[in-house]
Amino acid sequence: MRISLNQDMAVKGKLHYGGDHLLDANVDIDIFAKKTQKINVVAKLNRQNLDKGHNITSVIEVNSRGQQLKVDLKSHLAISDSQFGFGSMLSYTDVHQKPKSLGVLFSANYNEAHLLVTSPNKELLKFDTKLQFKKNLQKFDSEIVIVDNKPIIVNFEAHDFNSFTYSEYQQGKVYFKLCILSLRKGEYIFIYFLL
Repeated sequence: MRISLNQDMAVKGKLHYGGDHLLDANVDIDIFAKKTQKINVVAKLNRQNLDKGHNITSVIEVNSRGQQLKVDLKSHLAISDSQFGFGSMLSYTDVHQKPKSLGVLFSANYNEAHLLVTSPNKELLKFDTKLQFKKNLQKFDSEIVIVDNKPIIVNFEAHDFNSFTYSEYQQGKVYFKLCILSLRKGEYIFIYFLL
């Protein structure tokens, strides 16, 4: 593709801010011979109230039809008394005009947590866990997938902070299990399995 710069640079845009729309901007940058080659940049930053919290979202888009340019960056941050989350995803079209994306997403509350990390061609890391925290029971069950490998399963369960069981294995094969049981104050039995 050939880009010729046969004119002076022209920048036009609109800007709005205030209220829940912290920023709303649209800018056209034109220094190219053809109108279709101009670059359009859009930026938005919004705030939304949640129950006892806030959610902030942002979008940045850079586009040019004539230059076959399309890039989007979408991000968010959510914080409240009962949940926390953030994420950022970059989407674009490659030189062959195929859509690609990469980024990270995380969310957690009192009952579960999730993490996803992606590259343009695959998921790099996926982590999901279920949580239980009660007076006499503390438990989590997790699944971790790294690139294209089989999931790793991790389980932990404790009773009265007195005894616990921990196991870790790749799906289909147990590798490690540890149990600690309390018989009486100061006396413990350790059971360890390596399979």
